[in-house]
Amino acid sequence: MNFRSVIELGCRWFIGLIFVYASVHKIMDPCQMASDIYHYRMLPGVLINLIAIVLPYMELVLGLSLIAGFLPRGAAFGLVAILSVFVIVLTINLIRGIDFTCGCFSAKGDWCELFADWVSRGRPDMIDTSKIRIRTACDIVRDLIFIIPAATAFVLLRRRLQLPRRDY
Repeated sequence: MNFRSVIELGCRWFIGLIFVYASVHKIMDPCQMASDIYHYRMLPGVLINLIAIVLPYMELVLGLSLIAGFLPRGAAFGLVAILSVFVIVLTINLIRGIDFTCGCFSAKGDWCELFADWVSRGRPDMIDTSKIRIRTACDIVRDLIFIIPAATAFVLLRRRLQLPRRDY
């Protein structure tokens, strides 16, 4: 196993496990997922329940596919696409100043929520809006960081799965 294969496998497993973990609580609590999507204020009401049900299963299937190596290139591309949409939507809502929970991981104990609490600790002058913006900015940075291993797996898989050229 060469260095590229190790990096590819590590990226696939890392991002695959992240998405499997993130999908579990969404599947267990579709009402909370629908509420999170509603608070984004980006979709018509008719689509909210459909996306709240379909998106977590999509994340689960793509994550498991990446881990198992079943159509891994397509799974990596799908996760890059999902993460890119998340970054765009989060950025739009950060600019709009909308208070919402990302919904990416469980509502309590999310890394970005803990980071925002840590930053605002001991600062009674910090208003809730600033804390919300810190949390949302952290969500954006986290998703941008997650795009790196997903895109790396996609690129390395392309090279690994590419058929050798034959000169006739």
